[in-house]
Amino acid sequence: MKLMEGIPKPPQEESLEKRHERIEREIKIHNFLTERRTEDKGAFEKLEEGDAVRLAGIPDELIIEEINQRNFLERLGAAIEASVLTQVDGLSWSYFDNRPIVFTKVGGQTIPLYRSATGASGKSKGEWYPFFGIGGDFWFIKSKDAVEGNSRNPIIGIVQRVLNETFNWDKSLDISRNNGLEKHPFSSGTTGDQYMSYKELNERVFQKDLSDITLSGEAEKAHEHIYSVLAQIKKNVSLDTLKEIVEENKKKVTEMNLI
Repeated sequence: MKLMEGIPKPPQEESLEKRHERIEREIKIHNFLTERRTEDKGAFEKLEEGDAVRLAGIPDELIIEEINQRNFLERLGAAIEASVLTQVDGLSWSYFDNRPIVFTKVGGQTIPLYRSATGASGKSKGEWYPFFGIGGDFWFIKSKDAVEGNSRNPIIGIVQRVLNETFNWDKSLDISRNNGLEKHPFSSGTTGDQYMSYKELNERVFQKDLSDITLSGEAEKAHEHIYSVLAQIKKNVSLDTLKEIVEENKKKVTEMNLI
């Protein structure tokens, strides 16, 4: 799909009946995800609005289908509406070292994700990975778990899979020296002055300095920080709560004939 394309037009051979069925399904998916974002009964009472844990048990394909109805310039807002992503102090995204950064909220903890620029260290170029702040030597603090998929948290894995299928524009658009980011799908008229510095990101998201965690330093410091964040998520959302949310979502998806 090209950057400036709008919602894809239905194929010429699509009948009026099929078109109506497609639009009706799109509306049902949108309403379902909107409800999941704000639902406040049962297990959902333990979550803030927009927490990605609300997506547990929903097939990734439904979330991807919802976001992909929009053109690239609108997908950031669609992902926030669907609870895939969240904002930090009113900012929907940031940027550091030729990598766009977005934020998700999991069990009350904000987790940033970046888009890999080169695919180094076992990653795939252009795919999205969680990280846990930016270290003192401008290192994206992460672990082997993050590279392998979900940082030992299935909800982060859902967010990754959705982003990889929806925020998948040409990687060259992420390189600031090529276009100054004015053509970046996230820009929509914003300027570099609105991005968080790496120090601001650390403090706003993790309430820590993190400058003592370096790539060349002891790995134990990075692991200690990462696992403390993941442990807080587990503390905020128990396994019983997660199971309850999965069961509720699967029941609702089935009732609405979305699968």
